[in-house]
Amino acid sequence: MSTDADKKQNTAKTSFVGWILLAVGIITWTITGVVLTGIAYLIWPEPRAIWQEYVANFCAFLPLFVHLLITPKLMGMPVRTAFTSTPTFRWNFVWLGMWTWGLLLIGETAVKMITSFNKLEVTFRPETFLPTLLVSLVLLPIQTASEEMLFRGALPQNLSRHIRQPIVIVILSSVLFGAAHLMNP
Repeated sequence: MSTDADKKQNTAKTSFVGWILLAVGIITWTITGVVLTGIAYLIWPEPRAIWQEYVANFCAFLPLFVHLLITPKLMGMPVRTAFTSTPTFRWNFVWLGMWTWGLLLIGETAVKMITSFNKLEVTFRPETFLPTLLVSLVLLPIQTASEEMLFRGALPQNLSRHIRQPIVIVILSSVLFGAAHLMNP
């Protein structure tokens, strides 16, 4: 029969292992991401098509994605814990987010069409659209899932083991998310 002291010790070990795995993952992600992006840039010298830029940039997220899927298993936890700390994955929130963004985009497009209809020019170039669509359908989910698993999953879950105020966890996670995106155009 385990005592409270044993549970605290196991939690401390799991927490320490979690932080080590998270740190190793971020360092590995950074190094491997730079290498993969560099290889992609060597394969496609300037000038690159837009889809080649997407591939080069999104390649950097593949190591993080794999690491964040493997880490829970290494800690003896279900992979679901990379995405959420709740007992089940709440798909209704995913759909709510998708519908919300979809409606906002439709609304923004409608406003632009109404306010500057004479200035709009619709063009379709399959030679750039189709590769970009394919890259977006394959790599965009990896990139976004990686960021969500890190900044909304692993990081807050590890912080919650040491910080009891949820607002502090949200602020720290948000500041780190913003810092990771400072170089975005």
